[in-house]
Amino acid sequence: MITAGYALIWLESLVLLLCVSAAVAFAFHKIQRTWLKAALLVLYSLLFLTITGCAVLYFYAMDYVGFVPPWTVHYTAALGSIAAALSILFFTKINFQSLTKPALAGAGALILLSLTIIGQTNLLHWENDKIAKRYVQQAMAHYPGPTPNEKNSYLVYKSLFGVFTEEEYMFLRKTREPDFNPLSEDVERLLSKHSSVLETMREASLRSGFYHPFNSAAMGPLKIRDIFSLSYFCGMAALYHAVKGDLEEAAQILYDMRMFANRINYYPGEQSFYVEMGLLRAIQDYEEHFLYLAQDLSRKLIPFLPLSSSALMQQKEMEMWIAVVAKRLQEGFDPWCYFRDSSGALDFIDIFPATPPIKQIIANFQLKQLGAYLEATKKEIGLPCTGIIERRLAFQNNDKNLTIYLLAENYCHEVMGYNCKLILCNGVGALAKAAWNYHVDKGQYPKQPETLVPAYLDEIPINPYTGKPLTIEFIEGGLTILTEKPEIYVGYYPNDFHMGAAYERYRLTEKN
Repeated sequence: MITAGYALIWLESLVLLLCVSAAVAFAFHKIQRTWLKAALLVLYSLLFLTITGCAVLYFYAMDYVGFVPPWTVHYTAALGSIAAALSILFFTKINFQSLTKPALAGAGALILLSLTIIGQTNLLHWENDKIAKRYVQQAMAHYPGPTPNEKNSYLVYKSLFGVFTEEEYMFLRKTREPDFNPLSEDVERLLSKHSSVLETMREASLRSGFYHPFNSAAMGPLKIRDIFSLSYFCGMAALYHAVKGDLEEAAQILYDMRMFANRINYYPGEQSFYVEMGLLRAIQDYEEHFLYLAQDLSRKLIPFLPLSSSALMQQKEMEMWIAVVAKRLQEGFDPWCYFRDSSGALDFIDIFPATPPIKQIIANFQLKQLGAYLEATKKEIGLPCTGIIERRLAFQNNDKNLTIYLLAENYCHEVMGYNCKLILCNGVGALAKAAWNYHVDKGQYPKQPETLVPAYLDEIPINPYTGKPLTIEFIEGGLTILTEKPEIYVGYYPNDFHMGAAYERYRLTEKN
């Protein structure tokens, strides 16, 4: 069918050319003056060359940007050929009392159009399959497949979903409140009832690699409540052990919780964006509370929490999300086409129109654009991130074409914007770790940033939004690392990070 599709497309072009030529020849036959015929022939030749040149440039440009020529080109050519053929027949051999020949011509044209649709559709499926398979193979090369003798970490996590009841979930939600008592009888009862959960989380953290199935069937339906119940339970257990004085165990539990959050964000399921934001903020609450408790219970060096949300966007991660898009397009063209950035957040590229030929053509275009997006990301990932909003607005105002505009917006916002988010997270994490190590050695938090350099930190990390070092607000018995995020991005970036007495002051302010 693919070969037939190609053949029919070129056949239509040839038929159109012949029909137009026949119409011109018919017109020439009616013209008696030689000079007029010559003038018309020259004009027709110039017109033909111009149209041919424009067509060649058009097809070359579309191929250059990875866009299959739209179906309107072929259908317009077919309709033009039908109109030309009918006009020639009408003026020459058609008997006005007989509709046999026009009916046959119309039927033949409809058959030609139908075969063209089938051929073009199969051609696009074939192209998309090739691209999707290449992306999937490229991404899966970095991840271990499931083996009969060893569980993958996602299967270990899966066994913990659905463990907690609705009543327990409602109780676990309260563990982030300022007046929560981690030593209550309800806490001890829950820890005793679900004692195996922490062991299972530890087992999953020790697994090397994380198998990404690319479809929801491998993991089953994920409920947001199951994910947050598990995270809240781990946070509650960490606070319980911290208050009891077992900081090593508390730190390990929070580490397992962070590992779970990072891994679950790779899952291309429903409402992933809300999962990512909710988990990161919950983890930050528990980490701040943990450090606040730890400062009065022990001066020994504890395993510091992995505060940064993740490393900078890596090539294999980009390939992974592109493969997710490719796989979804390959398996049925979801109404939403999306991919995920390195924080796990969901990003929509385009809404597919309902008409199947258009939908598949746009899908093909997006897959090729995603390949270019990956290459551009490799080059742009190290650029400074100041002036994001200005660059994004300039990008939007430059091109209002729907598909190009949306891809351009994602490119400018995600490559630069979310890269800034990760730079900021990593910088806050490094600065918090240095401040904690200073606190362990000196018995108090630093009073000025210069005391951390160079003994605890090579230099104060740069805030990518201001281009200046991260700002620290010092108070008695603690400090706050200010993220100074733009107001327009409040929902996308981490909150200020509180340590020591700053945590208590922040909680009291928030409660009041």
